[in-house]
Amino acid sequence: MQGQAIRRRYWRAAGVCSLVLLIAPLITQSAKVQAMSPINIEIGGTAGTAYSAYWRVENAGKIQEYHQAQGQVPAKLSYHGDAISGTVTLLNAGQLTLTVEKNGSRSRSVTQGKGSTLQFSVR
Repeated sequence: MQGQAIRRRYWRAAGVCSLVLLIAPLITQSAKVQAMSPINIEIGGTAGTAYSAYWRVENAGKIQEYHQAQGQVPAKLSYHGDAISGTVTLLNAGQLTLTVEKNGSRSRSVTQGKGSTLQFSVR
């Protein structure tokens, strides 16, 4: 009787260990997918408003830099990465709205007036 109880405990423990070994890679993969999720940027405001922008996108430890000397509202951009930071400068009169979205979280900033600057960082 005691031998059967020990065998049952052994098989139960073996089953739990097997389950953990099967699930662990899935959890790790899920974390990687979440880290490299899409980062969406929407630049809105007064139609025709001009801006300059500088972005740094970090993806798996590598940094990619982007510079836009003169963009115009409205604009939509998308990147894949772990994090993004940047600066947007208004080049003429008008209002500029910057929305950055990653993993369902959204950051929104508004500025107006020539020369005004928005800085942001999202992880």
